[in-house]
Amino acid sequence: MKRYSIFHPLILSFFSKALYKDVGQRWRGTGLAYLLLVLAIVWIPTMVKMQFGLAQFVDHDSAKLTEQIPAITISHGKVSTNVTTPYYIKDPETGTDLIIIDTTGQYEKLNNVPARGLLLTQSKIITHNGPETKVYDLSGVDYFYVDRARVEGWLAMAKRLFVLVAYPLILVFSFAFRAIQVLIYALIGMLFKRLLQVNLDYKTLMRLAAVSLTPVLVLDLLLEFIPIRIPMWNLLGVCLALGYLFFAVKVNSEPDAPTLDGPSSPLPTTPTYPG
Repeated sequence: MKRYSIFHPLILSFFSKALYKDVGQRWRGTGLAYLLLVLAIVWIPTMVKMQFGLAQFVDHDSAKLTEQIPAITISHGKVSTNVTTPYYIKDPETGTDLIIIDTTGQYEKLNNVPARGLLLTQSKIITHNGPETKVYDLSGVDYFYVDRARVEGWLAMAKRLFVLVAYPLILVFSFAFRAIQVLIYALIGMLFKRLLQVNLDYKTLMRLAAVSLTPVLVLDLLLEFIPIRIPMWNLLGVCLALGYLFFAVKVNSEPDAPTLDGPSSPLPTTPTYPG
């Protein structure tokens, strides 16, 4: 019967030999259910932070941006608007151009243009992010309309539904990514078990790999809320998880420590003499 529950590794995975031995010898399964539970827990504070940030933007900051949005109509692939173009939508904080709307043909590309975001021409959307430029042809759009009120409605809906939509999606994608990590780490664990000469099957190594990921997941969460940036943290996280996996395999190669209720030599008895 296992000694530790699936919640204990959130703390004990940082240091406890007994935990890793319990996971290796008494836990069952691949550890993927445990991994999903841990991800569900550690994503909650981040989602709360993101929800508050979005609500702050929608309620207090978005108006400075949405008030600049004109009425834009795309009909049969052609763009028209109710303002004279070129028209610029600017970053409220810095004053730099975020979007250029130009149906005159003055701007055909974003090169040598102050905007580093998006250019809407009469028939195309051109986005520019650093060295990468993408062009989207609007010829397939029969009809689309957007204005300030519509964008503000979208933002209000996003504020209401963000957690309900984003949380399960983020959880699914993060679980898929971490599950692949567990599969790969368990393969590396096969090398560790040969090096340490311990008999552990692949399913057990998956469990140990899942628990060995726990310190990285907890530290990922802490780094979201403290003003510390660790250079090359992703690579360091991989090394940390593999270090804990090696530790876990080594612990399971060691003999069990004697316990009070384990086998022991019989205690000497006090001799009796005939009286």
